[in-house]
Amino acid sequence: MSWQTAKAAIDWALSHSGKRFTLFFQGEGETTLALCLMQKCYRYASLKCRKLKKELFVTVTTNGLLSEAAINWLQELRSALRLYVSFDGPPAIQNRQRPLRTGGASWPIVWKVIRRLRSMNMPFVIKASVVRGGNLPALVQYFHELQIKTIQIGGIMERGRCITTCTRSMDINRFVEQFTKAFELGKSLGLEVAPLWSLGLANSCGLCSLMVVTTDGHITACPNVLDGRDKGVEVFVYGRIDEEGHVLIDEHKLRLLRSRTVNRLSPCKKCFAKWNCGGGCATAAYQKTGSVFSVEPEMCTAIRKATAYMLDKVLRSYVESDLADTRYLAQHV
Repeated sequence: MSWQTAKAAIDWALSHSGKRFTLFFQGEGETTLALCLMQKCYRYASLKCRKLKKELFVTVTTNGLLSEAAINWLQELRSALRLYVSFDGPPAIQNRQRPLRTGGASWPIVWKVIRRLRSMNMPFVIKASVVRGGNLPALVQYFHELQIKTIQIGGIMERGRCITTCTRSMDINRFVEQFTKAFELGKSLGLEVAPLWSLGLANSCGLCSLMVVTTDGHITACPNVLDGRDKGVEVFVYGRIDEEGHVLIDEHKLRLLRSRTVNRLSPCKKCFAKWNCGGGCATAAYQKTGSVFSVEPEMCTAIRKATAYMLDKVLRSYVESDLADTRYLAQHV
């Protein structure tokens, strides 16, 4: 990405943001290979945020192939940084799912970087991708043995390298079943297993809440739809930044995408979980049905199960807390 494109994106995003502004750095391969540009973006955004009296945060996703220069810079960002390290587990899994460009083993390099980050007391979250045949509880046990404190487990999108390697995603219902077991195991081991759903109230899936800019200056509503190789590019790519740095937005497309809320999705009207998922993933729904105003049935079933599970956990924790308070009062009052 050129500096002119990056600067134009930052300026436009800042003019349309609230009091908190976040720079997200992620991409295929290792994000910090563009370290100089990332640093320049941060310095520029930092200066602009100070003038506008906005808080600046930075989110970086890395595949763990960090240089010493990148590690030192991330350390400098510490208080404003949210760092995610993609790491899929034991050597056999990591090396198969995330080989080096040469085809070599990535596990030794990534594990060395993780130990380095830990020695610096650098907060980070492990992002582990599971595929068909994966074992989530075993993965949690493995990360516990490595003394990892926080992990986020997710499935994969069958695109890019997955196509050439014939790697397939895990059945969504099996994923939810295994995730609940992994969540319970993590709790017993003192390891935080971050769920892929939340109990926050959401009116939509988050479509258009991010301004995703590709290296060639296209603006898309979804980081999973970037170019002509991805189904849905004609719907989700709603703008571009031209060679002069002008941000050109297709307002009709943007309004259409923003109008996708649970209030306009028929299957959501009587669903108890609609305020949790916001209608689910618009991209997945479109790629399966051809409409952003549809939902993905399999995902809906999984989200309902997951939401019921998490609500049960929350309610039980409140009940247990109330019982503990009652017992304490009975003993001391």
